Amino acid sequence: MTGTCWSVLMRTADLLGLSMRVTLVVVAMLCGSGPVVAEELPEGAVRATFEAKFPGVTIKQLSPIEIPGWYLVETDGAALEASILYVHESGRYVFSGGLFDLASGRNLTRDYVRRKQQEVLSGLDLSKVILLKPQAEAQREPALRPIVVFDDPDCPFCRKFHPEVKKIVQAGVPVAVVLYPLVRPHPDAYRKSVAIWCAADQAAMLDHALAGQPVPSPEQPCAHPIDENLKLGHDLHVSSTPSIFLPNGTLVLGHRSAEEILALVRPKPGLSVGQ
Repeated sequence: MTGTCWSVLMRTADLLGLSMRVTLVVVAMLCGSGPVVAEELPEGAVRATFEAKFPGVTIKQLSPIEIPGWYLVETDGAALEASILYVHESGRYVFSGGLFDLASGRNLTRDYVRRKQQEVLSGLDLSKVILLKPQAEAQREPALRPIVVFDDPDCPFCRKFHPEVKKIVQAGVPVAVVLYPLVRPHPDAYRKSVAIWCAADQAAMLDHALAGQPVPSPEQPCAHPIDENLKLGHDLHVSSTPSIFLPNGTLVLGHRSAEEILALVRPKPGLSVGQ
């Protein structure tokens, strides 16, 4: 019976054009044989099966989770949480969405997302951002990492949020602005981002741009990190602006008040925000 099973499935796989690795894994699972394949190639087999079923989808991360036989697959999607799938080692079952541990009350998917975001942001090169710091060094909270804001100079919501950014800085929390032009809706945003970076006073030109004022091109070209910023945003799955990353890696989308952001960064009573 086992021999017949192998023969039939091998012929079927050949007709479907499946790779040899996928074929061996599927046959081993369905025919009840081949434990060596399952033990030696668990992650590779899951990857191969997934790629065969979803051609054109790029796997960025594949790792086993605490549920036996299940794997987390992070794909190259538009939003990090939406790009996470859970796949059974058989390749038969796939689901997307939040995975909860009811015993601990943890959202395992969200925990993974935050870990990934923290990993990427922990390597942020502050020489490639516009770092807005409190004017008086005594105001700054020394142990507090900066809030990271992805800004597009032509984004109307970034313009609305920028006065709140200045209030956050006045309250003693540094903000790292990553120039992140969304060139499809805003064709001139890339040029403006370069111009802001190349300006003698970057913070002043940023204020100028986010006030809706004309941004002249730089008189002299300069080395700039805009392309690297686009890659950084891609790695973080940033698809809209402003995207606000708190020091703990939490992502906050869209315009928020300074009070809301400060309450998330340091939830203490009696916070004052500059007017």
